[in-house]
Amino acid sequence: MPLVQTVQTIAPGGFRRSLCTYPRVLPLRAHPAVAHFFSLSNGELAYRYCDRHPEVRRKALERLLAHHSTHLAWAGSDLLHTLRPDGTHQMVVLETNSCPSGQKSMPALPFGHPSGGYRRLLETVWPDDPPEGDYAVVYDKNPLEARGYAMTLANFLKAQVHLVEIHEHEANPAVRFRSGLLEIRDAFGSWRPIRTALRYVTQRPWLQLPLASKTRFLNPVIACLAGGRNKLMAHKAYQRLNESLAASGLQIHTPATACDVSAAEVPDRVAEFGGKAVIKVPYSNAGQGIYIVTCDADLGRFLSLPHRYDLFIVQRLVAAAPHASRDADLVQVGTLPNELNERYVFDLRMMVGSGPHGFRPIAAYARRAHVPLAPSLDDAWRQYGTNLSYHDAQGAWKTDDSRLVPLSEEEFETLGLGLDELIDAYVQTVMATIAIDRMAAELADPVAGLDLSAFSALDDDPGLIRELFNPFHD
Repeated sequence: MPLVQTVQTIAPGGFRRSLCTYPRVLPLRAHPAVAHFFSLSNGELAYRYCDRHPEVRRKALERLLAHHSTHLAWAGSDLLHTLRPDGTHQMVVLETNSCPSGQKSMPALPFGHPSGGYRRLLETVWPDDPPEGDYAVVYDKNPLEARGYAMTLANFLKAQVHLVEIHEHEANPAVRFRSGLLEIRDAFGSWRPIRTALRYVTQRPWLQLPLASKTRFLNPVIACLAGGRNKLMAHKAYQRLNESLAASGLQIHTPATACDVSAAEVPDRVAEFGGKAVIKVPYSNAGQGIYIVTCDADLGRFLSLPHRYDLFIVQRLVAAAPHASRDADLVQVGTLPNELNERYVFDLRMMVGSGPHGFRPIAAYARRAHVPLAPSLDDAWRQYGTNLSYHDAQGAWKTDDSRLVPLSEEEFETLGLGLDELIDAYVQTVMATIAIDRMAAELADPVAGLDLSAFSALDDDPGLIRELFNPFHD
């Protein structure tokens, strides 16, 4: 039986930016405000943030920025630029992803290493004393960034790095686990043990990788279950951190959210949010499992679908003018009007890394909706959905990069963002990442990898629990 996926072995010295960056981004340079943001130290960022938010205790913020994550070392939050009733601007967290994308969309900065954010992440989070053995990058989508990390890691370590794509239900796969240790089959058919791996497996990784492993992963699967690929647990983690930060003036800002919602309860939660809501399958990503509801027909379509899982989260739709109600607590700002006086909904992805010296911004980009805002809310998904990933007719992952907004000299100003919004997005992402990292530490089990009893007390979703009770076998 032939191999479904062969393993590529990347040697040092082979980094090529053209092999791990979108072609349209290659010639771009970061906007000066963006470059300035990435050049600031955490101390400078904290000073500027607290100067604009005098209610915040600077020492508390500095402690958060110095946090060294033990489980979720690499994350990215998707944020909305919103306006509050008092006229202040606020970046609001929609979700936080472990092992996020972003490098292939980031214009070059006028300083730093030629490998850009790929190198910046590894310098920030890679362990100083990895165990002896081979290294690998394993991924299930986004081959551009997976290749970029493999090339950069080979240069960074001055060692060969194996790059391998893995998927569920592969026949004769090139990856296996033996006694908890990841092994990959090289081009010669030999199985090679991997001691340290960068993981870019994002689609239900708990079905493809064990919860406990002798291979050291960046990030481990528990980071996904604790919130990195679990929106339900993430929101509970945010609430816990907010409670602990109550005296500091710092809070993670999110849309109004209802957790642990069964399908039968969804209509009531949508009604509580004024009939305009976003229903999310907690464990989906890349734009999958998200349902924007603005009318009875939208709700009916959701209820008629079969669902793999039993619990959902429901969030108030953060609408933009002209769809926002007069008493809305948050209104999306959207892009600046173009030459046709059209405005678009967009979100901002902020990627961060955390290591022994604390947090560091790694990359950022924006994504706009399919069509401009219209007077009517007909086809709300095309006016409010921003994710660029989709499945083609053959089921392969594709990216609609026509809606990508790089933070470049040419395009950043169309977003209406400035330095302070970037800093706000960074602070929100850092807090969201810490919240999930702390949740992962609480749920970690030294033998099983996950304390299933503690986990199920917080996320008692029979559909997910069935998957976790189906253990990964050697």
